Amino acid sequence: RLGALFSGRWEKQLLRDRNGRVFLDVNASCFRSIVDYLSELAISSPDDLPEPPHVDEADTIFLYRLLTVLGIDEGLSVSLDSIILKEEEYQRELYKFLDVDNLDGNLELLYRGSRDGYSGSTFHEKCNNQGATVTVIKSTKGFVFGGF
Repeated sequence: RLGALFSGRWEKQLLRDRNGRVFLDVNASCFRSIVDYLSELAISSPDDLPEPPHVDEADTIFLYRLLTVLGIDEGLSVSLDSIILKEEEYQRELYKFLDVDNLDGNLELLYRGSRDGYSGSTFHEKCNNQGATVTVIKSTKGFVFGGF
């Protein structure tokens, strides 16, 4: 999709500044990270691929959305500090879920049982009055579920 944007087909619809330069209304740090990644990828050998694009944690959801919009998200990792959601598929599904509900997806780990202990009072001490939260649980039988 990124290539199609500049293929000439959409030439007249692209927003431009007064100097004729194309204007993209996207998060600058995310776009820079993607351009840097694609530049490195173009000159890398198949045996030595560059690290996927990355940004500060606060911009992770914007990077994910931009990668998806540009059609270059396939096979790229969405970094999320989670022991339960280690698999990229789970992380992508969580971000899709948040995106559908128009939530910004700016996630901060508030409580981790293995780190903070497994008491209900500790959970509530760390999570109460924090605004909207997402809870992800892995059962002793390996099932992953959650709520918000």
